[in-house]
Amino acid sequence: MLRQSEPTSSTLQLVANDMSGIMEKLDTRELDLGDGEYDTTDASAAAERLSFMAIYNTVGFKEPAAKVFLSSPITAKILAVERFTSAQDRFNVTTQRSVNKSMPAVFKIELKHGEFTWLVKRKEKHFMELHRELRTYKTFMRLPLPTRSHTVKRHSATRSEARQMPNLPKGGGDELCREEQVSSRRKQLEDYLNNLLKMPMYRNYHATMEFIDVSQMSFIHDLGPKGLEGMVLKRSGGHRIPGINCCGRSRMCYRWSKRWLVVKDSFLLYMKPDSGAISFVMLVDKEFSIQMDSKDTETKHGVRINSLSRSLVLKWNSYRHARWWGQFIEDFVRKHGSAFLTEHRFGSFAREELNIPAKWTMNRGDQSIISQLRREMGDQWINYISIAGLRTHAELEGKLVTELIYVHSKMLIADDNTVIIGSANINDRSMLGKRDSEVAVIVEDSETVTAVMDGQEYQAGKYALQLRLECFKTILGAHTDPSIDVSDPVSNQFYKEVWMATCARNATIYQRVFRCLPSSDVRNILELEGYLAKSGLDKEDPARAHEELKKIRGFLVQFPLQFLSEQNLLPPIGSKEAMVPMEVWT
Repeated sequence: MLRQSEPTSSTLQLVANDMSGIMEKLDTRELDLGDGEYDTTDASAAAERLSFMAIYNTVGFKEPAAKVFLSSPITAKILAVERFTSAQDRFNVTTQRSVNKSMPAVFKIELKHGEFTWLVKRKEKHFMELHRELRTYKTFMRLPLPTRSHTVKRHSATRSEARQMPNLPKGGGDELCREEQVSSRRKQLEDYLNNLLKMPMYRNYHATMEFIDVSQMSFIHDLGPKGLEGMVLKRSGGHRIPGINCCGRSRMCYRWSKRWLVVKDSFLLYMKPDSGAISFVMLVDKEFSIQMDSKDTETKHGVRINSLSRSLVLKWNSYRHARWWGQFIEDFVRKHGSAFLTEHRFGSFAREELNIPAKWTMNRGDQSIISQLRREMGDQWINYISIAGLRTHAELEGKLVTELIYVHSKMLIADDNTVIIGSANINDRSMLGKRDSEVAVIVEDSETVTAVMDGQEYQAGKYALQLRLECFKTILGAHTDPSIDVSDPVSNQFYKEVWMATCARNATIYQRVFRCLPSSDVRNILELEGYLAKSGLDKEDPARAHEELKKIRGFLVQFPLQFLSEQNLLPPIGSKEAMVPMEVWT
């Protein structure tokens, strides 16, 4: 029996061309609704939230793995039917009662998905084009083409969807003459779109998502409200680099690329449709402005968006479309991002925030936690809060030496579930790009294990728990002393017998051996002079000093809170330092 040859790419292309030709001849409107499988999600149920991390996992717009929608349903409502009476009066919008037969109707559609609401405008021909493409898509899903991507799409579709799709009743085209025709067609298109959005097979198709202006950036709550989205032509160049005068304003230097534009409250970005990659982000700042005149945009049907970082030129296929986008971006930013459009003190990009919790510190000021505890219990607050440092020792050229461990890196472990590693100061010093950049990583555990806190079991994040235990073992010396139990960090036994005991023992040994400074035994300048006059064991008895240092466990030491506590550290009266306001030194 002869083995059949494998179909080649040219064969598959011929099949696709034949099917496209067949679909062009089909009546794409005479379809039965049938018993299709609908999305039965409860509209009253709380919708899930897409994680902010989704911005790092974008894929191509045509990929079936693209995560776009929430778990809640999408509803559509046609609010109005608009007509533009003349070319000179394109934006005097009339309602369906004033109908001009020669002008096409534009349907203003309101869509709702969870907490998000947005508007799109579509003509009759756009509905027809979408329906035709969905018919072609449905037909191809029935063909067992021997490609991996097609097989994945076909299997996922046939498992979850019926093979029926909503019908698009035959209409009168873009030219609707009477009010009754407009009202009837408005209802037909609204029902068609709602039925279509109930069927995941068609709702998740890239043509449908483009029709309703949604993408993988649309429903991420941490990015703010949903603004306008859509495919645009973007002109290259326009970047403003400080200190560099860029050339290239000649038309021959420009390159036009198709990009998906996303408008948010404080920024806009565009993405590459083929890969889903975010190519550029433009922040709203005090120089943000929109220009729509052809002299400013240097192109037909264009919009220029200016900011401190770039002058971005976009282009559409009609004057009306360009004006719609330009006006919407300007209104949306002024409504939701007005705080970034004004001049702020010190030339900062962000406004001044008053009375925010971050202004209060742990150990300074009347409202700090230590000051509040001291008012309630005096110096007994030390039984509940410890302030510690890290110290190490070594032998250098035959001499014993010691030094505090100055750890500038930052890490915070919260509730054994969330870990913040690194530093990301949101200020001009760190974000202007002229100095070292700062990066912080937030790690949130998705897998939990059973742990103990204050004698009670709880579910802790696997990574955060192991990281905390490793840190505790390292600074307490538990790796070399198995008797140290760090599993319950807030129990009285651990706090007093392990943590505080280790702090005090290590600090006492270091002070006896090295006479370390700073020290709580030194409360004023007179005591400092007497303290420095005495030598430690490292100089008087090195052998005994070695024996004492063997008792050190880990690196933890008490912080010398009483160092120079009785000394007036203000600059002398009459000095130039005394003339400087106190705020400079604190």
